[in-house]
Amino acid sequence: MKFRPLYFAILILTAVFCNSQNRIIDSLINRYKLNNQDTLTIIKLNESLINFYNNSLTDSAEYYATKALRFHKDDNIYIARTYNVVANCLFLKGVYTVVIKNYLTALRIYEKFNYKTGIANCFNNLGNVYRKQNYFTEAISFHNKALNIRSTMRDTANIALSYNNLGNVYQAKKNYAQAINFYEKSIMLKRQMKDTFSVMVGLDNLGGLYCEMENCEKAKSLLYEANSLIKLLNVNTEDVSINEINLCYAHYICGDIKTAKKYGLSAVNRAEKYQDIDTRLGGYKHLTDIYTAERDFKAALFYLDKYNRLKDSIFNLDNTKKLLAEQFQYNLDKQAEAIKLEQIKKDAEANVEKQKQKQTIFLISCILIIMVLFVFYAFWAYYKKEKVSKQVIAQNHLISQKQKEIIDSINYAKRIQSAILPDDESFIGQFSDGFVYYQPKDIVSGDLYWFAKVTTTTQNPLNFKVVAVADCTGHGVPGAFMSMLSVQLLNESIKNPMINSPQDLLHYMNNRILTDLHKSHNLKINDGLDIAVAAIDYNNNVLYYSGANRPLWLLREERIIEYKATKAAIGGLTDINHTYESNSIDLIKGDKIYLFTDGITDQFGGTKDKKFTKLKLKELIEQCSNLPLAQQKEEIKSKLMAWQGNTEQTDDILILGFEF
Repeated sequence: MKFRPLYFAILILTAVFCNSQNRIIDSLINRYKLNNQDTLTIIKLNESLINFYNNSLTDSAEYYATKALRFHKDDNIYIARTYNVVANCLFLKGVYTVVIKNYLTALRIYEKFNYKTGIANCFNNLGNVYRKQNYFTEAISFHNKALNIRSTMRDTANIALSYNNLGNVYQAKKNYAQAINFYEKSIMLKRQMKDTFSVMVGLDNLGGLYCEMENCEKAKSLLYEANSLIKLLNVNTEDVSINEINLCYAHYICGDIKTAKKYGLSAVNRAEKYQDIDTRLGGYKHLTDIYTAERDFKAALFYLDKYNRLKDSIFNLDNTKKLLAEQFQYNLDKQAEAIKLEQIKKDAEANVEKQKQKQTIFLISCILIIMVLFVFYAFWAYYKKEKVSKQVIAQNHLISQKQKEIIDSINYAKRIQSAILPDDESFIGQFSDGFVYYQPKDIVSGDLYWFAKVTTTTQNPLNFKVVAVADCTGHGVPGAFMSMLSVQLLNESIKNPMINSPQDLLHYMNNRILTDLHKSHNLKINDGLDIAVAAIDYNNNVLYYSGANRPLWLLREERIIEYKATKAAIGGLTDINHTYESNSIDLIKGDKIYLFTDGITDQFGGTKDKKFTKLKLKELIEQCSNLPLAQQKEEIKSKLMAWQGNTEQTDDILILGFEF
């Protein structure tokens, strides 16, 4: 029987796994070493060696992790991860003394940078090492330290991992009630997170526990459920061998010797190939019992010999650990003896000095003279320092004044920008219901929204309410300049008799921006904007939409219909005669229309620091589709703030909605 601690809480990277290992690593070393960027080299090596480890190539991972340590000059998070990989590989081989040394080295670096995730992972790994050596009190202490940090960080995935590992310790202590409690808590959290792989691991552990309790039917039920998840996930060889060794033991205690032998032989073959010492030990022990039950004593003795040899090798590793401890104590004793001899020498020198009082007095006199000169020099240096300090203070004051003037200017620019954009309440008042969620990243913004009432100049004039949402290149001051130019062009467009549709409007803006920003033949500016324009004809219940890289969403019967934009910006690298697609949408009473920039969907956050995405925004709006739009705004704002957490705002955020 074997259980899984999930002890390797390291960063999973997505580097591509290539056929030639040496060629990949050597090319990385050559490329980055030439640029003298050792940290980048370690990062790239970490990407590859973790990929080796995830594919059960522990020897390759250990070799290249050791190679990465050659670039270790200054402590950093990445070198700590490398130490973790070395320890993880050696853990599988049972070299526990070196494992602890590497984990403690990684822990020291993580504590230096107060990197709480890394600290918790090291506590977790040390707990697993001490559990393997049957130091259960120390193991529980380390796992509880990891759990406390993860609970403070609300790291649900790793909280479940700590529960799992505490279950491992209590199982090893034969405290089955506590072990079951922790295993079930871990599985419950992982099911809530829909983490199928970790659920499989928990089921395997719980099944192995019921094997120890000789509840074979319960054990088989859990283990076969785990086996079905292994097949579904197509996981690596180590996971298969662990599940098979547990199934071997479950069938053995149920009396199904034939099936037990099948799983035992398969597990041992895989474990021998990948040097999994725990699975090999369990497999040799179970196969010895199985062949004994079949009265095949030759085979039983064969696996018993393998079991004893492997166990002896582990015992020898423990002896090595004790020898190292004795060597350490020996070094301490030698140091104490050296200190004692040094003290005797000092005492002898003191007696000699007492006999040379005249020489001592002369020496002290010289020292006093030197001290007087030093004090004089110190006062002179202090005077010079004070003079320089006053100059620095004056310069800092000047810088502060200039900074205040710049901030005041930008704040004034914000008031100007706010004045040219529609007032929120006035905009909402144009519709039966609506909202505007506008949150610039900086003081001023590159996002804008615009509203106008327009009458066409066609033969049969139509009255429209026109709404636009735009995202100009950049944010802050550059984006604000672009947004003001865009508002000016939008205002000019409604006075142009040649513009009678959103499609015409986009063509006009593209032409003007490309023309106005390229007046100088010596200067080429690639700035532009993405925009969505919607024109609502209330007489005919029709909405006309055109977009440049920004879509329009229509919410009807709790489902969002997306109308895609033309994949081209306004200005920038777009051709001056580019044609923008037009959409005609029949509306019904109660339809809700949403326009937004990419700031909300590109906001990083969550437990894995990923983008919020259009899919999450769409699901959120559909979930609260029956709420008034003002309440929808609060729901969107609340969910986005929770997602963002302490992460810096990525871009300007703008989304508006209104009801037909």
